Amino acid sequence: MSLEFHRKKGLAQIIVINPGDRNIEYLKDLGEQFRVENADKKFAFIYIFDNKEAAEMCGDESDWTKEQEDFYLSHFIASYIKNTHSRFHRYLIHLTHDSDGELEIKYLLN
Repeated sequence: MSLEFHRKKGLAQIIVINPGDRNIEYLKDLGEQFRVENADKKFAFIYIFDNKEAAEMCGDESDWTKEQEDFYLSHFIASYIKNTHSRFHRYLIHLTHDSDGELEIKYLLN
């Protein structure tokens, strides 16, 4: 798997993948990789994008225009979150967002 470590912000990792890898099978395998790599960790916050500019927007507190929000949502494709204190462990893949900007969750790994 070819991942580009884009940046780390606090406990969060921001990762950019090749846009050609934006498919459910690749992303399922990626989720399994995160599960294995973080098995002994108490916390993991990983956000996956297929565009560097969108990844740079992650954590940005600015007021976005509708166009900026649509751009961000169209390139934010997955999130892996693990918090053993709250027993929250979830990997969500977001491959579709509709005209209202709502994300459709395509795959969930608990």
